[in-house]
Amino acid sequence: TSVNAIKSANGLSSDTIRIGQTLTIP
Repeated sequence: TSVNAIKSANGLSSDTIRIGQTLTIP
């Protein structure tokens, strides 16, 4: 799974992830 795929799946516009944020793995 690529970073871009994870970012797009979670609507992330940057590589920054907030503390406690949960990610959806496509």
